[in-house]
Amino acid sequence: LDYDLMYKLFHIVVCEAKNGKDVVDGIPQNTAQLVACREVLLECEKKKRKRDDQCDLDAALERIPSFGIVSTGRSWIFLKYYKDIEEDMWKLERSVVYHLPLADRIEDQRGLHDAVVSLLQVVAGILHTQREEVLKFEKLMSSKRSRTS
Repeated sequence: LDYDLMYKLFHIVVCEAKNGKDVVDGIPQNTAQLVACREVLLECEKKKRKRDDQCDLDAALERIPSFGIVSTGRSWIFLKYYKDIEEDMWKLERSVVYHLPLADRIEDQRGLHDAVVSLLQVVAGILHTQREEVLKFEKLMSSKRSRTS
């Protein structure tokens, strides 16, 4: 794990692929980190909740996807680890490989600019999705608490 961005308790795991390796080689490591982060999150949340709330909590938490980013600096892949509710199984989706046209001399600054903007748009989309899903989760838990009070 090289970096861990968090929104509340939800991780966006960033790992750097080893120098000289293809960015795709970093996917297994990042996937293992995503799974581990989810397991830690579930354990922490289980300790906070009453047994009666546990099934609802697990189902609500499972709806929030986890995201990963694998990068060599020049090449980037974005991962989404989520539970497919209909199929009742965990899945991993990956993006296309984004390449930054870096060189010792940058002749095509517009191309680099456009590539960086594309990367930032993907990261912003991940953060937005994570925030929206966490807000839904918090609203669900809040309404559940007010019904039991």
